[in-house]
Amino acid sequence: MKRGPGSTARPLVLATLLLAATWFFVEWRSDTLLDATAQPEPVPPLAAAASADLERGRHVGEAIAQCTFCHASDWGGRRVADDAFVGRLYAPNLTPGHGGLPAHYSDEDLARAIRYAQDPQGRNLWLMPSEWFAAISDRDLASLVHYIRSLPPVDREAPARRAGPLTRVVVALGLAPDLVVRPAMTARAQLDPPDGTDPLRHGDYLVGIAICGTCHGHDLRGGRHPLAPLDEPVPPDISASGAVAGWSTAEFLRTMRSGRTPEGRMLDPAFMPWRSYARMSDRELLAIHRRLTHTAATPPAVAAEPPLGVGEARRHVGDGDTLGSFE
Repeated sequence: MKRGPGSTARPLVLATLLLAATWFFVEWRSDTLLDATAQPEPVPPLAAAASADLERGRHVGEAIAQCTFCHASDWGGRRVADDAFVGRLYAPNLTPGHGGLPAHYSDEDLARAIRYAQDPQGRNLWLMPSEWFAAISDRDLASLVHYIRSLPPVDREAPARRAGPLTRVVVALGLAPDLVVRPAMTARAQLDPPDGTDPLRHGDYLVGIAICGTCHGHDLRGGRHPLAPLDEPVPPDISASGAVAGWSTAEFLRTMRSGRTPEGRMLDPAFMPWRSYARMSDRELLAIHRRLTHTAATPPAVAAEPPLGVGEARRHVGDGDTLGSFE
């Protein structure tokens, strides 16, 4: 029997309508998650930091928490991604220069952005790894804010952010909860940083605020992020079941100072910021090694819950980032 023209057009129309409806849902869902607004989280009053805390703040921001990996070595912000599929993602300028922190940002607003990935109105800040920074101690948080406030101005404006289709699909399906931080994900207790007498607890604290889990996963077993560039090496397993557990303390220190593993592989600083981590003290790195070779001393950040129903050694002995955009 000969089919009429409508019999072939109808499936095409239905498929087009289904595709349009699916994309409408993806756009609505991703916008809802990426631009989510909640009640601004309270932060503790930040007492004026002593002059000695300025160096501690530098150490936390540049050696441990890797703020400059995203925000650039001058803290003036840089491009994180800019292509048709992922979109345009920039880590903003954190200095007082043109295009930097808004004049109305208080110390408490900055602390909230670091710890909870929220702007003063409670809106989600893209890419800010606050599921890890939530555990930062009040002392280290105050020191970091104090140091950021001391930065010299850098004049650099970031273009408007834009989520590309791949980012929208990944967010809508709940495959990248690190892009959408909720208060429930930052519900770790803020304790004073360990004093170093318990290396495992000390290492647990450092592995958290050093955002190792951002690349290596919440269980530290590695794997590729759904938005990772195609040329990015797959982050390896650095848990107690991975190769790092077989390294001696001397080998671990040598790797973190030189960027060369005991197997002879050179770490790519574009993906593994070992040059910054090398600035941690021996005590800090040894505590991290102990943590990586043992079971966690405290539960990891609440990250399994999907959003909304779904990256030259300088010795500094210490105790022991990336905002979305400012508008």
